[in-house]
Amino acid sequence: MDMSNTPSTTVVTYQPTPIQSERAAALRRFNWFYIYTPVLVASLTVLVVLGLLLWNGVGNRNENSRETISAVADLIVILTLIPLTLLCAALPASSLFLFWKARQNHWAPLHKTHVLLWRIDNIASAIQQKVERVANRIVAFFANIGARVAYIITFVKQIINR
Repeated sequence: MDMSNTPSTTVVTYQPTPIQSERAAALRRFNWFYIYTPVLVASLTVLVVLGLLLWNGVGNRNENSRETISAVADLIVILTLIPLTLLCAALPASSLFLFWKARQNHWAPLHKTHVLLWRIDNIASAIQQKVERVANRIVAFFANIGARVAYIITFVKQIINR
C-alpha cells in the first residue's frame, strides 16, 4: 500500500474575532473585580480573624482573652447566620411573589394541582367511609361477644347460687 498519495490532515485551531477577544478580556476583568477579589478579601479577613482568635485563645491565658474570644465567636456566628437567614427567606418570599403575580395576571398554574388534590381528597374520603363501616362492624362484633360472655357468666352464677 502506497501512502505517498494520501492527503495530509492539518489541524485548524480556532481564532476568536477581535470582538470576541475583547468580550473575553472584559469578562475576565469583571470576574476578577466583582467575584474573585471580594471572595479573596473576605476569605483572607476570615482567616486573619480566626488566626487572631486562635493566637489569643492559646497564647494568652487571662480573663480579657476569654471575653475577646467569646466576642469574636459571637461575631462569627452572627455574621454567618445573617446571610443564611436571608437565603432561607428567599425561597418562601419568591414563592409568595410568584403566586401573587400569577393571581394578578389571572394565570392558573395550580389548576392541575387542584384537580389532583380533589382526587386525593375523594380517595381519602372513600377510605375514611370504609374504615368507619368496618370499624362499626368490628365494634359490634366484639360488643356482641362481650354481651354473650356477660350473659353466660351471669347465667352460670345464678345456677351456682341457687
